[in-house]
Amino acid sequence: MGEDGVITAHWSEVGQDRAGTEFYACGRATVVPDRHGRISYLNLTLAGSSDRARLLTAKHMQVWSIPDRRERALAMEEVYAEDITFMEPEPDRVLVGRDVLNDYIGAARHQAPLVSMEVESFYRNQESAVFRWDAVLPDDSTAVGWEFLYTASDLIERVVVFGPNREAMTEGPR
Repeated sequence: MGEDGVITAHWSEVGQDRAGTEFYACGRATVVPDRHGRISYLNLTLAGSSDRARLLTAKHMQVWSIPDRRERALAMEEVYAEDITFMEPEPDRVLVGRDVLNDYIGAARHQAPLVSMEVESFYRNQESAVFRWDAVLPDDSTAVGWEFLYTASDLIERVVVFGPNREAMTEGPR
């Protein structure tokens, strides 16, 4: 445990997925216990995986959890192409470039801070992946969305977001 009460541990796993394919994964767990020793904050990160598409997806999701703009910009370099295109359901919401997306992530984190976000289903096809996510907001409301990721050279070039709960994610809790 660090002086600030934060516990950090490294984890790894080897196994078989539902299709019987062997895999490995590793990462870091960060835990903040409350005064009773119960977990008040948990952040799991995926740092390595035998599945390139899942690793990129996990790193994409992790970028959205980083509060510091500079730290987020560094993480984005490992995930997104310089001219990343990010498209949401609104007709006018097409963002291009890491810096523009970084600003948007900061604003979105401020407007609708997430309690948790989980990937519920995941499918890949060549240089593309699609996944469904479920998010929980501070007022216990939820939002669901789907994202299509298009990759090249181990970086995400385009993200297309679909979701019926766009207002909950962009306007924040009521």
